[in-house]
Amino acid sequence: MILHIAADEKFIDTGFRIFEEVNPGQNRLIIITSEDAVRFVKNSPFEKRTRNELSTQDFSEYLEGFSTIVFHSLAFWNINLPASVKVLWIGFGFDYYDLICKNPNRLLLPKTTELRHFLNKDGKVKILLKKIPLIQTINRLKRGYRSKLKLINKIDFFAPVLNDEYDLVANAVPRFRPNFVDWNYGTLEDDLLKGFEDRKVIGNNILIGNSATYENNHLEAFDLLSVLDIKDRSLICPLSYGLPVYKDEVSRIGDDLFGNKFNALTNFMTIDEYINTLSSCSVVIMNHIRQQGLGNIIIMLYLGAKVFLRKENPIYGFFKNEGAKIFSIEDLELNRELISEKITEEELIINRNILRKHWSRDVIQQKTKLFIDKITS
Repeated sequence: MILHIAADEKFIDTGFRIFEEVNPGQNRLIIITSEDAVRFVKNSPFEKRTRNELSTQDFSEYLEGFSTIVFHSLAFWNINLPASVKVLWIGFGFDYYDLICKNPNRLLLPKTTELRHFLNKDGKVKILLKKIPLIQTINRLKRGYRSKLKLINKIDFFAPVLNDEYDLVANAVPRFRPNFVDWNYGTLEDDLLKGFEDRKVIGNNILIGNSATYENNHLEAFDLLSVLDIKDRSLICPLSYGLPVYKDEVSRIGDDLFGNKFNALTNFMTIDEYINTLSSCSVVIMNHIRQQGLGNIIIMLYLGAKVFLRKENPIYGFFKNEGAKIFSIEDLELNRELISEKITEEELIINRNILRKHWSRDVIQQKTKLFIDKITS
């Protein structure tokens, strides 16, 4: 029996469903939350536990009743893992980039770094630090970091978002012992493009980023777009997921710079509404230094959009190595005409075949089966 432990996140239904398809009736799900109702997990049977329960002896004894534990992100660290249980950590990105890059400002470009400093100085963080002594805050962060490292080296398997990120984590964590597992959330047919498999981009708008997080480096993306010939194109900027204070500021700056061309998506949309909106975009600007927004990138490549990523982003290297038709923001800075040229039908077919190679239903199910076979052999 496999126990899945997760926060209330939007990918959990997808992940649990895939394990159930391959190994029916042999999965249990616990959602860690203190809220009365969960927001994102809607289609999976689960029981709720609080964060405080994780460190109790009763919970540790409960874990002994399972052969395998799957952590969907490593968001909870204070858990006593029984030696008899095998453990898989499915990484989300946010839960290991603090290990890869201990200074979060290294993932931000200059203007975004200044904005983060300004918002932290004048916003909620300043109020928080007035209530909690600085030394107490630092000690709490250090204890959390040490607890996380201790838990990681009790884990048997690690599935990062991108294969290359395994080495990045292994190089950052002393005596890293988990074995690599190739696994990803979602399939093209059932999740990312369900009902839209034959759709192509039908508009000429520009998609900017994937969320209201600093790592999107929106301000630098805005600077680039302000010197490009975007004519009558609308700018679509998803901001429904992330930090409210950052969302408000990016929305304000976008409105000031681009007026009615700027369209901030601040409310959650159904998947049908979201893909309909994305399909109006023939160009994608993802200005992240780190891996982020892979789901959006997969969708847009499949629909036939022209996707621009930073060269230091691991997703860019991944798709380049696979032979995909993908572009760099650095190239766009040197050649502004790139934003006007569409990809060809042949290039679209190449990209779709690469996506099917990694995210088709058959491939993801086979990856899941391989992992289950490994832990039961």
